[in-house]
Amino acid sequence: MFKGKKILVVDDEVDLREILRDEFVFEGAEVQEATNGKEAFEMVAPGKFDVVLSDLRMPGGDGATLAREIRKSHKTSPVVILITGFADLRSEEAYALGADGYVTKPFHLEELKQAVHRLLEPIPKRWSQPLTESANKELKITESLAATVKNQQIQFGRLGLFMSCEPMGFRVGDLVHVQFADVDFQAWVLWTRSESGITQPDQRTGLGFEIAHVSEEFLPILLAHLQPVVATIPES
Repeated sequence: MFKGKKILVVDDEVDLREILRDEFVFEGAEVQEATNGKEAFEMVAPGKFDVVLSDLRMPGGDGATLAREIRKSHKTSPVVILITGFADLRSEEAYALGADGYVTKPFHLEELKQAVHRLLEPIPKRWSQPLTESANKELKITESLAATVKNQQIQFGRLGLFMSCEPMGFRVGDLVHVQFADVDFQAWVLWTRSESGITQPDQRTGLGFEIAHVSEEFLPILLAHLQPVVATIPES
């Protein structure tokens, strides 16, 4: 599954590093290890790694700082996935830092591998893949996509979007059929923010989406709106 891919595993726990290393080596990847974020950042160079899998809490350099520093110098590569067993970094904060994925412990290795595999796919191919499940929620917007972007109801990032709206009725993990006047697509809810979750003056209530599937007809429209910015999915 990962033949020829180069992966950096960052964790201060030897046992977890070994488990992840052995699993990805078995799948054909070349794996290197680091014990903290500072050590890992010194190892990261353009083209050296395809993926960085990092724990969040580590003495000597945490994963959040690592993600932030990687994105300052490497805007879109490598893929950065943060792994945490704590609630001290909210998922919207992780994506705003530039992380491409956010995994909580305990996790299944197969699910982690599938997430890594999906994030390594080129975006057009990723979004064109048929889904194995149907959307369980709908969100209808009467305006065109361009109009909602212009009035800043929607802000795009590298891999998804933030939509300013009332998040009531939506939960993390929902697969939503998002319908505009001129385009529609399916997207996963990665995070929700209600009034009680606002911590900064410039934040708004809304939903963070990772785009899951777009039809061939609408794919060029969505691709044209993506922004190669630091934030994978903007948080405000």
